Amino acid sequence: MADPGLLITMHRTQSRCSRHLKNREIYAEASTRYRNPQARLLDGAVWAAVKTDVLTTSGLPKSPMCSSSPVPSWGSAVR
Repeated sequence: MADPGLLITMHRTQSRCSRHLKNREIYAEASTRYRNPQARLLDGAVWAAVKTDVLTTSGLPKSPMCSSSPVPSWGSAVR
């Protein structure tokens, strides 16, 4: 028979882990739901190589601080 104290400790640990995953305080790299969303972002030379194409395709300005154009609506694109 399992030790009741051990079962309580395991339940508390599991509850804390679930809460931290849902709040995005920790990540599970093998998960499709709880992995780090920033881990796969492009950076450096790779981002510089595709930045213009991504911004043009998305309808976004190259310099958002200097642009007076409105932000595109993503509602129809998401559906």
